Amino acid sequence: MRLQMVVGFLGLLVTRVFAAETLPLGQGTACVLVSEHDTKLMFGVKKRHVLACADPTGKVTRVLITRHGTVDCVDGVQVGRDGGGTVVGRACSGVRPSATAEVPPVVNLSGSWTTTVSGLGTCATDVVQDGEAITITADCALGAFSGAFSGSGTITFRGFTFGSHGSADVPGFGHCDDGQLFGSVTRDGQHIEGTVSCYGSTLSISADRR
Repeated sequence: MRLQMVVGFLGLLVTRVFAAETLPLGQGTACVLVSEHDTKLMFGVKKRHVLACADPTGKVTRVLITRHGTVDCVDGVQVGRDGGGTVVGRACSGVRPSATAEVPPVVNLSGSWTTTVSGLGTCATDVVQDGEAITITADCALGAFSGAFSGSGTITFRGFTFGSHGSADVPGFGHCDDGQLFGSVTRDGQHIEGTVSCYGSTLSISADRR
């Protein structure tokens, strides 16, 4: 399942289905569209797709969609650090009891983080994720170097691991065209372990939401 923003699809839903009703998704929401086959396996629901969208707090909004493009039901699940989910409000009817708090594999990194760069120091980091596009800015105190960092690129998830490729500007070093960021995210979207590479060097990092 590919991480994607489905802005056009959401616009179609709002226009054709919801009329004046608006889904609480918000700018920068990261979404996955779960196939009919996987929806049946995951939730026990036939002839439906699930549009799952995560906000930066780890809440996932699940939208059950019929083959005709109409919305069957909307519910929400709050994801815990252990990957378990707690239904927010009332779960959609028809979802088998054992899957009422099932969480589709969707991650949103948007928000403020404290990033620790192995052996060097920390950065106050802000991330904006809009579908697969990601922008990172940071103020860092890394040993003798302190300053700002900015970078942008495209992020691709497989499960809860990710890889991002893009460019960055680092004061004191210059422009980096070969920046890469790899890591894994806890299932609640609140902690990252990974590596960052630029200028031919690779460093370990960890990050927690602020």
